[in-house]
Amino acid sequence: MPEKSGYEIRESLLHLAYQIVVTNAQGKFQATAKDQQFGAWPEFTVKDVVAAARELNQFVGEKSSARATAEVVNKMAYKKTIEG
Repeated sequence: MPEKSGYEIRESLLHLAYQIVVTNAQGKFQATAKDQQFGAWPEFTVKDVVAAARELNQFVGEKSSARATAEVVNKMAYKKTIEG
């Protein structure tokens, strides 16, 4: 399998970051929808997606153990859901 270029890696990280941010927004929406008759869709911006992508990029650049890997993934996946 050929190695990805820097552009392709950034593109993949942005796509993954977008999916994470949307998943967190859906979790917040579902949590508020249970409390209210009509929940409001949580807003997020491009800056939120870029921040998540930077966090993923930082992780990719680190050499870490499997346990540290799981901790970072869990942190990213549930960070905004827990804050809400």
